Amino acid sequence: MAILTRYGFGSKSHRGVQALFFEHVAKPGLMPMEHAQALAAALRDRLLTDYEEPAADVTRDRAAKHLANAERFLSDVRSLLNAAP
Repeated sequence: MAILTRYGFGSKSHRGVQALFFEHVAKPGLMPMEHAQALAAALRDRLLTDYEEPAADVTRDRAAKHLANAERFLSDVRSLLNAAP
């Protein structure tokens, strides 16, 4: 994730990225906490459908919410990267 790399952090796992984003970006207020929550929700749904219950149905509305969250997230990341020294 570019924002973590910008601040000198990296991880080899999705959960690691999630934890680092929470601790070093959302918690200190560099980006809204809602992004950390949306990231966690999207990861839960991905893990559920990929590994735990492949037949689980993520509704169209839920998928649309994840997509809208991702678009806001990317917009905020771009703004933060452009503003960072």
